[in-house]
Amino acid sequence: MFDKLYELLAAVWSDVWIFKIINQNEKGIRLRLGKVHKELNSGLVFKAPFIDNIMQQYVGDDTIQFPSQKLTTKDGKIVTITGMMLYNITDVKPFVLNASIPTQTLSDVATGVISDIVLKHTWAELIENLESLNNKISISVRRECKEWGVHVEYVRLTDITASRTFNIFKNSEAHL
Repeated sequence: MFDKLYELLAAVWSDVWIFKIINQNEKGIRLRLGKVHKELNSGLVFKAPFIDNIMQQYVGDDTIQFPSQKLTTKDGKIVTITGMMLYNITDVKPFVLNASIPTQTLSDVATGVISDIVLKHTWAELIENLESLNNKISISVRRECKEWGVHVEYVRLTDITASRTFNIFKNSEAHL
């Protein structure tokens, strides 16, 4: 019971409090009555109670680890690929406002680019030209993520494994 009361008081207090601190490695956006009013740099900022909402975002270097994906190469080999991306935020406004979960959006864009590029190569090309492939992926992801105010330093494939898959329902019907 007291935990709910504490949560209510904390929520009201954050709306009533008139100052907000934006840390050195962050930028912010002031929304006034739900509309963008001003972009904010680090430091102490004034907040009009119940009218302003301050959104803060870390803008330094950060990484995203992509989930593994199974893909089929140009020569029909099934591969499992995992990767990561190093990025930083150059414009906080589109990053915070144009996607509901910005880091998930970046991950989805990058895995889509990886898929498009891997499907155009054979298994041998993937293994023999890994550095060139990473550069090609980085350039494409960098271009795609620019609209969200993100600079992609690089994208790297961290694991490429030839996979064997078995279709357990081959020649039989699945029963639910």
